[in-house]
Amino acid sequence: MILKLYSLLIHVYGLLIRLAAVRSKQAKLWVKGRADWRNHYARQLQNCQQPIWIHCASLGEFEQGRPLIEKLRSSYPDKPIVLTFFSPSGFEVRKEYDKVDHVLYLPLDTEQNAIDFVELLNPRLVLFVKYEFWFNYLNVLHKKAIPVVYFSTIFRVNHFLFKWPGKSFLPLLKSCQKIFVQDEDSLERLQQFQFTNVSLAFDTRFDRVWNTAQSANEDSIIKEFTCKRKLLMLGSSWALDIEALAYLLPDFDFKNWCIAIAPHHIDTASLDELTCQLVDVEQKQFYTDFNAEVKSDVLIINTMGKLSALYKMADVVFVGGGFGKAVHNVLEPAVFAKPIICGPQIHKFKEVLDLASANGVSVLNQVEDLKATWTKIERDTTLRDSMGKTNFEYVKSRLGGADTIFNYLHTFL
Repeated sequence: MILKLYSLLIHVYGLLIRLAAVRSKQAKLWVKGRADWRNHYARQLQNCQQPIWIHCASLGEFEQGRPLIEKLRSSYPDKPIVLTFFSPSGFEVRKEYDKVDHVLYLPLDTEQNAIDFVELLNPRLVLFVKYEFWFNYLNVLHKKAIPVVYFSTIFRVNHFLFKWPGKSFLPLLKSCQKIFVQDEDSLERLQQFQFTNVSLAFDTRFDRVWNTAQSANEDSIIKEFTCKRKLLMLGSSWALDIEALAYLLPDFDFKNWCIAIAPHHIDTASLDELTCQLVDVEQKQFYTDFNAEVKSDVLIINTMGKLSALYKMADVVFVGGGFGKAVHNVLEPAVFAKPIICGPQIHKFKEVLDLASANGVSVLNQVEDLKATWTKIERDTTLRDSMGKTNFEYVKSRLGGADTIFNYLHTFL
């Protein structure tokens, strides 16, 4: 009965997405990407025999799964891998990812879609990253005795699965072969509900940022821009982050410091908005137009793929998003031993809460607070070093999650 109600809600959700597609570009991509999927996938998967199926909601979950995907590809080059996404923001960025055989949209989790997709794919093993609880898929996979493994999951005390009607779905999760959780709290919580298939493995994002850091190179343009000055880096910024930054600008020591801003969106409209917010900064340039002969105090990164190099070269990092829905990835600068500042929306991220507690991350309550925090950090080299060391040691101590999970998967491969 509960699955029937769930399926009805999924149908309603699909209808709402189609209505939203009239105006929303993302919703339109979501609908278009799944159009006539049965025929398209049947052609694409003709020679794909019993693949390993890995599913991610979006780009963030992909980055969590990436270390494991690459280990699987390296160790089992003869076994096909199919990667699915729920969101266009993941699919559109990674649809050409070369470490898998196919990248697909996951069909909406209706009962018939789940039956047809699993029948078509016929996977030997299924890996779900983090929170991807699609119960019709789980039900079909369970009936077909196809092994399912979840990893990098967190179960907070108020998780919907621990409340009515979520509790009705717990048997489906108990039918999975293994659930790898990120922390002891999640482990104990599931054990309280008589889960016997749960184990602890650190978040695979630690492995991902560590691997990325090993290959990060200095950026020649950033080096010319800083010109021996220290660098305050604002990564994945939104409008409210720039509003916070504005409190620093009137008294900012541009003689000894400079600022680089990597906005979360780099479309023309977003860059125009950012430029308007920085109207009082006369000496600014875009990364793609950088001219070393023109002195500039603020560099706007209007291209993708530069964050790792920027974080490596920064002296202090302000990670954006914390004044909006949620702060972005603090592990990316933490692995480079950088002191970190962010806004208050951190409650969904254990690593940020941990690092804030250990004084590696300074959390602002309001945009106005950045000025006082910056003054303290700017003047105190010892504090910056201490914060950076705390952050680096935290990441280093949590490596190995991907290895733990990978070693378990040998059983099925």
